[in-house]
Amino acid sequence: MIYYKKQQTHTSFAMKLYLVALTIFSGIGGFLFGYDTGVISGAMPYINRPEDQGGFDLQDNDLLQEAVVSSAILGAAVGSLLSYIVNDFFGRKKAILFACSIFTVGALVMGFAPNVWILIVGRVLVGLGVGFASMSVPIYIAESAPENLRGALVSIDVLLITTGQFVSYCTDAVLIPHWRWMLGLSCVPAILQFIGMLFLPESPRWLLSRYIKKDKTNYLEKATNCLEKLRNDDFDVSNEVKDIIDEIEAENKNNSAFKTFVELITVSPLRHALIIGVMMQIFQQICGINTVMYYSSTILVKAGFGTEDDPADAIYGSIPIGFTNMIMSVVAVLLIDRAGRRPLLMFSLTGVMFSLSALAISFIVQDSNTTVGGWMALISLVMYLVFFAPGMGPVPWALNSEIYPLHVRSMGSSIATSANWISNLVISATFLTLVNYIEAYGAFFLYSFISFVCLIFVFFLVPETKGYRLEQIQELFEREWIVKNKFEFIYFWRYFKKSTTSTSTESLT
Repeated sequence: MIYYKKQQTHTSFAMKLYLVALTIFSGIGGFLFGYDTGVISGAMPYINRPEDQGGFDLQDNDLLQEAVVSSAILGAAVGSLLSYIVNDFFGRKKAILFACSIFTVGALVMGFAPNVWILIVGRVLVGLGVGFASMSVPIYIAESAPENLRGALVSIDVLLITTGQFVSYCTDAVLIPHWRWMLGLSCVPAILQFIGMLFLPESPRWLLSRYIKKDKTNYLEKATNCLEKLRNDDFDVSNEVKDIIDEIEAENKNNSAFKTFVELITVSPLRHALIIGVMMQIFQQICGINTVMYYSSTILVKAGFGTEDDPADAIYGSIPIGFTNMIMSVVAVLLIDRAGRRPLLMFSLTGVMFSLSALAISFIVQDSNTTVGGWMALISLVMYLVFFAPGMGPVPWALNSEIYPLHVRSMGSSIATSANWISNLVISATFLTLVNYIEAYGAFFLYSFISFVCLIFVFFLVPETKGYRLEQIQELFEREWIVKNKFEFIYFWRYFKKSTTSTSTESLT
């Protein structure tokens, strides 16, 4: 039995303010991710219009419609894989700067695209930027935050994703039918992020890894100064620096990407962490979230809101969907470090499963009563996000930012993030085709069943990581694969009690 003393159980207001500023500026990458996810939903009905009405005449071409939507996701999958190289060799900060630069170029290409093929090129560029950011930002935040705020701060990144989605829906509604402005305006927050990131520090853990590899004291000084800014004035960072250095020296035995990959898939605790990280990212997507976000207007048109010729009502109907997603992400920020990861996941998946079934039923009802079916679909979509956003939204990202040891963290997170984007690509590129084959109700019943499978996976295999320092979490994956304490969910109410702020010890049993 090993006991660890908590390093920091309270935080000063000044330190919290600095950490929030760091999280928000770096998290603009999440905002861009969310904006791009949501804006295409409102833009597509107008991109589909004939050329004499300002579109590219895609009304009867499901494949090209899916290509426009999914090309950004393809770029994101590639970007998240390549981000491993930039993150390891150049640092988290430079990776985020590169991400917002390429996103800016992609946004301008989309806004000025003369044809659908150039539009797709712009979508791929935007996707590359999103892919780099989606892997880099959670790691940057997790490596900078103290353990008692880590989950909440990573969840703020997810909150900014959902804020971006909500803002995109409002932008779509205001700019109807000007789809070029809808897509091109995303360059503005990307430019703001680039400027803000210039004033933020590099990840202290990455700086210490450079210190070990390069043996240059300036890296050690920078890391120490950075931690002093990110911790309370009365907190001695020397112990934390020593812990991180000890971990790097003990584990940083590989000097090539190939060896790191081999270690990830052959060393049992690392393989255990990788499987959980990858599967949680896959499940996040195949539970249907981005069919809801990418195609919300299309879904509402099929459910009776508006028409293909005049989809304005469906676009307006998407606003409460985006608002619900954003508000429930605030709930996730408040609960993730109090309730824990597992209870939030199981609560989330239970609700997701039933709300997707209700959405499927709404399409059956719509065949006989358009009004009832349409409102039932809208309510089901809102309830889906009420349950999805606090759990399956942020927790897979939080887990992947914390479950890998430092020397494999970039590659492990890169692989898991790529799995997320590849799954996203498959779902978004096949949704309209799937609906044509098995109808909308069949597609959502399928996503509901997948949510049930994910619930079983979490119940038996995903451990709780709340309250552990990053250097301690790997201990959890050296134990049995099957989680011993599976029934915390029954006592979910306990996690809402005020946590003690006194210094204590925790047991990793």
